[in-house]
Amino acid sequence: MWEVFTCGEMPYGKAKNADVIDNICHRNSRLMQPQRCPDSVYELMLKCWLAVCNSQLIYAFCYKLLPSFYTGAVILVFDHFC
Repeated sequence: MWEVFTCGEMPYGKAKNADVIDNICHRNSRLMQPQRCPDSVYELMLKCWLAVCNSQLIYAFCYKLLPSFYTGAVILVFDHFC
């Protein structure tokens, strides 16, 4: 989802995989909220990025909520900013 709201930017730029893993796993660092991303969608992204034992539950949760954001957020990005 992050890539959608940044019009296809690379999430971690040119960072090496080891550095990305270190930031995520050891420093609990997450991507910043994209400028045009609504707070509600970013909050959903953060929930999807939570480290949980059963990640399938988080993705099922996100999948259920995505339709409520579709018309108001994703269309806005593609129609006006990309």
